[in-house]
Amino acid sequence: MNEECPICFENITIDDADEGLICFTCSYMYCRTCCNHQYIIEKNKCALCNQDLKLDEDDELFSLINISLEKTKETYLHLGIVFSKIASRYFNYNFLYSVELYKQAHDLGLEVPYIKIADKYYEKKDYHQAVIWYQVIPNSPEACLKLGIVYSILDNYDLAIKWYKKSAYLGNNVSIGRLGFYFQENDKLELAEYWYELGVTLGDVSSINNLAVLYRKEGDKNKSFKLFKRASNGGSKEAMFNLAMVYKEKGYNRKCRRLLRKSSDLGYEPAALLII
Repeated sequence: MNEECPICFENITIDDADEGLICFTCSYMYCRTCCNHQYIIEKNKCALCNQDLKLDEDDELFSLINISLEKTKETYLHLGIVFSKIASRYFNYNFLYSVELYKQAHDLGLEVPYIKIADKYYEKKDYHQAVIWYQVIPNSPEACLKLGIVYSILDNYDLAIKWYKKSAYLGNNVSIGRLGFYFQENDKLELAEYWYELGVTLGDVSSINNLAVLYRKEGDKNKSFKLFKRASNGGSKEAMFNLAMVYKEKGYNRKCRRLLRKSSDLGYEPAALLII
């Protein structure tokens, strides 16, 4: 990879490399300004060697690997950015090829978006690979949450609880709510209440709503009503629906309809069905 732009002969910066175009056969790279060269834009070819900039993915990867083997450590950072940049371009329509490029960027010392890769495997329901990539970043609350979700899908609840707890201790409110719900569903109400109350102290509206549901089942309607109101004011569409049902029982039909409409507008289907 050339260290100066072959068109204007200015030094290429890291920002240029991030935005630059590279011709993989000849390895020419241009500065950001010269990337807007009319010939490059119109012909999509290298201005020096006339090589088409869009090659077959296998040819690109092979050329990139060959280039990396020929470079000194001083140029690895620039090349790593190239790998990462090209990987991001291919991410949505040739995912496996993109992952290979990200691996090369990592080998050259560049951080790669592990959670983005793991999320893509999760979307594809390749849970084995998703787990591998999420565990690369074990101190990420979001990654720990996703591990909990994956293990729940796989019916491995011991591991699901382990990762939910780790995510919760790292400050993820969604994990706190999921722990409370899991223990509630399994009739471990003391543990459910513990996690919901923790979520309440952190202002998690989902935990506030779920704790209200728990209190209502236990017959404490006063506490339940106050919590439904708090969660509803916090924007919880589920709490708005639940509070509407409380108002309906009390005969406050106007308040009930107003909350049902608001919950429905936020996309809560049970509320929309009652309005219809």
